[in-house]
Amino acid sequence: MASQPEQAANGCLVLNTPVTLDEVQHVPALFPVIKAAIDRKRQSGRFLLTGSANMMLLPKLSEFLAGRMEVLTLWPFSQGEMLVARESFVDTLFSQKPVGWAGKAARVRREELLETVLAGGYPLAVARQSATRRDD
Repeated sequence: MASQPEQAANGCLVLNTPVTLDEVQHVPALFPVIKAAIDRKRQSGRFLLTGSANMMLLPKLSEFLAGRMEVLTLWPFSQGEMLVARESFVDTLFSQKPVGWAGKAARVRREELLETVLAGGYPLAVARQSATRRDD
């Protein structure tokens, strides 16, 4: 007898539209259902599985979806992206004559640095204005 997640997944996964499943690591019963759907119709991009866990460390996921998935890592925004500023750090590193380097570090108040570090760099966390909201 199939579990509730498997029954729900069987209904959703037969659709011909792309499916996004968030925090998929919490419902390992979905993995064999997703595998069967992929084996029935091999088409890239049908499933977007997201989660806050390292997908490669989930034994059931890697067992069922080996050779059927690609893992992408979502990195946080850089400081330049968060400040909407042109960044030249990498260009400067590889330049014969460093561009824009005056030989002194920018002055950042300790409180500003702490606030920046605690805010994080992921889109949802950065969009939240108050520290209380970012902790939710």
